Amino acid sequence: MNGTIDATGGSCLGCHATVKGNRADVVNHFKGKSHHIQGVAITNALCYQCHWEANSDGSMNATYHMGIPGGSVSLVVYGAGTGRPASYTTGTYVSYTANGARSSVEKLNSHCLGCHRSANATAKPFSDGKTPQQYAWDSRSIEERYANSGATRWSQYSTANTNRKKHLTKAYSAHGNAANNQMGWNTVTGVDGDITDISGNRIVACYDCHNSHGSYAAGTTVSYATMSSAKYNGGLFKNTTSGKGGYSMSYKPLAGGSSATRNAYNAGAGLCFDCHNNRTSTAGKMPWGYNDTFNAGQALNGYWDTPYFGAYTTPSAKRYPYKGMVSSRYAKSMAKPAGGHFGISDTMGTTVNGSINGLCTPCHDPHGVSQNSAKVANPVYGVPLLKGTWLTSPYSEDVAPANTNRSRGGGSRENSLPGVGGGSDPLYYIDQNTFQADRTHLPATVPSRTFGLFGTSAVTLQTQTAATSGGLCLTCHSQSAIAPNAGGTAPAWKTRSRVHNSVTGWGSSGTGNAGNVVHSYTCSKCHAPHISRMPKLLVTNCLDVKHRGRVASGGTIAATAGNNPTTNNGNMMTATAVTTGKGAGRFPAGGARYSGTPGTARYPGPWAFGATTTTGTTPSAAYTTNCHNSATAGGSAWVPSNQLWNTRSNW
Repeated sequence: MNGTIDATGGSCLGCHATVKGNRADVVNHFKGKSHHIQGVAITNALCYQCHWEANSDGSMNATYHMGIPGGSVSLVVYGAGTGRPASYTTGTYVSYTANGARSSVEKLNSHCLGCHRSANATAKPFSDGKTPQQYAWDSRSIEERYANSGATRWSQYSTANTNRKKHLTKAYSAHGNAANNQMGWNTVTGVDGDITDISGNRIVACYDCHNSHGSYAAGTTVSYATMSSAKYNGGLFKNTTSGKGGYSMSYKPLAGGSSATRNAYNAGAGLCFDCHNNRTSTAGKMPWGYNDTFNAGQALNGYWDTPYFGAYTTPSAKRYPYKGMVSSRYAKSMAKPAGGHFGISDTMGTTVNGSINGLCTPCHDPHGVSQNSAKVANPVYGVPLLKGTWLTSPYSEDVAPANTNRSRGGGSRENSLPGVGGGSDPLYYIDQNTFQADRTHLPATVPSRTFGLFGTSAVTLQTQTAATSGGLCLTCHSQSAIAPNAGGTAPAWKTRSRVHNSVTGWGSSGTGNAGNVVHSYTCSKCHAPHISRMPKLLVTNCLDVKHRGRVASGGTIAATAGNNPTTNNGNMMTATAVTTGKGAGRFPAGGARYSGTPGTARYPGPWAFGATTTTGTTPSAAYTTNCHNSATAGGSAWVPSNQLWNTRSNW
C-alpha cells in the first residue's frame, strides 16, 4: 500500500505477505500456532468473508479499499442466518482504524459476534468444514454467553451472620457486562465486613484477548483439541508487535510459574494472569492494564489468591499474622500458598476424572455463564464465569480466638474478673451461627451469647445439595471417590469419607450428623477454589487448640476441669446453678466461669453452642458436651485433640 497498489500483483495475499507501514504481515499470521481458516489453502477469495475491500472472486474492491497509510478498514458484519451480506448498508459493516483507542477496539465486537452468534451456528464461512461453534464446550454460541445482560447476587444467602458477599452483584457476562459486575475484598475485614467494589466498568472486548487472523502464542492455550486430537493450541490469543496495528509493545502470553512454587501454568492462563495482575499498559510489556484500560481499582484476584498464584503472602495471613507463622509439622511458613490446582500440595489419594493442565478454562468460560442447563443447571450458581455450579462460601472466615482471659460469671466480682476469666470467644463459623438466629439468654440484658442447638432440623442450615454447591468440583472429584459412605454406615473418624459427611446430603447413619442435622456444608466452607496456604486447598483448621490466643503454636486448654482461671483455663466446668453468675463452658464452645456465689450475673451461662438450659439451677448435659468429644466422633473423653476433625490442616 503506502498510497499505491504494490507491483506484486495487487492481490490481497500478494500485498499483505509483508509488513506495510504500520500494518502487519497478515498472511504470515495464518501460519501461526492458531488461526482462522484451517485445513484448506488460503486464497484471496476467502478475504471477502471478513473484508469489504475484497470482491467475492478475491479481486480488490476499489470502492472500499482506501490504500493509504493508517486508513480504516471496512469489516463485514454477518447477517443473522443469512450469510455474508451482499450490500454495504448500515449494520453490515464496521469501519475500524487500528489506532489503539478503546472506542476502536470495542466496536470490533459487532464484527466478531456477527459470525459467533446462535443464528450462524452452522455457517462455514471459510469452506474449511469449521463452524463458529466448532469448539464450544456447551454447544452454544459465544454471543449467547458474552451478550447476556443478566446478573445475580454473588452469595445466595443473606442473613445477619453471613459474610458480605451477599451485597455484591455478579454479571453472567463479567467481561461483556462489566458495569454490572462487582468483586473485591477488604485488607482489614476480608469479605466479612463491607466490601468496596474494585472491578472496572469498561468491557473486555473480543480484540483485547484475541487476534483476528492468527497468533504466534505457543504452548497449551485452550482446554479443547484443535484441528487434531494432539493440539491444544487454539484461541487466537492476543499477540502484538510494537509499531503495528496500533500497539506500542510486542506481547504474547507465556507459560510461567514453577513446580517448586506449585503454580506452573501454561500460556492460556498466562493471558488471564497478565491482565488481572498488571495495573497499567506499558510500552514494551502489556497491551492493557486492569486500571488504566478497564478502570479496576486493584489486581483482580480473590481473597484467598496471590498474584499469578505465586509464592507471595496471602491476604488471609496478612490479616491474621499468626496464620503465616512457621509450621513445625510442614517446616515452612504458612503465609504462602502450599499448592492448588496448578501444583498439588500433597499426593492425591483418589482418582481424579479430568485435568486442569495449567489453564483457567477447564473451570471458567471467559465469555460468560452458559445458558445450556445441561451444563450449568442453575446460572445463579455459575458465577463467576463457571462451567458448572459452585456456591461461593457464605461463611465468615474461621479464626482462632484472640483472648484466653474472657470473663464468665460476674455479679459482685465482675470488676475483678477481666484478666483472669479463663474464657475465649469462639470465632469459627458453622451453620448454627451463620444461618440460625442467636438464642436469647436469661436475663436478656446481659452480654452472653448462645447460638442454635445442634441436632435441629437440617432445613434450618445450609440447604443446597452437593450437586448445586459443588457440581463443578464433582466433575473431577466424584462423590464415590471422596465420600463413598455418604448416607451409609459411619466411616472412621478423621478419614476423608468421614470429613465429607459434613457436606449437605452426605451425612452417614450412626453418627451425630445423620441426616446432616449438625453440619450441612458447601465445598467452599472448607476449600478455596484456586490456591491455599494450607494443604488440600483447605482454608480452615478451626478446632486446632494450639492456635488459641492467635499464636502459631503453644496455645493450650487445661486438661482437667476446675474453678481456677489459671490452672483450669478454658476448662472451668462444675455442676452449678446456671443463673447465679457462675457461667459455664469449655473449649471449643468458648466457656470458663467464676466459681463464687454472687446473686446476679453479667456473663452468665454457656457461651456459644449447644446449651439447652437458660434458667433454673442445674446445667444441662449440653454444657459439658463439646462438639467432637463423643463415642461416635473423636472419642468420649474430653481432651482438645479429640476435637480435631482431620489429619491435614493441623500444623
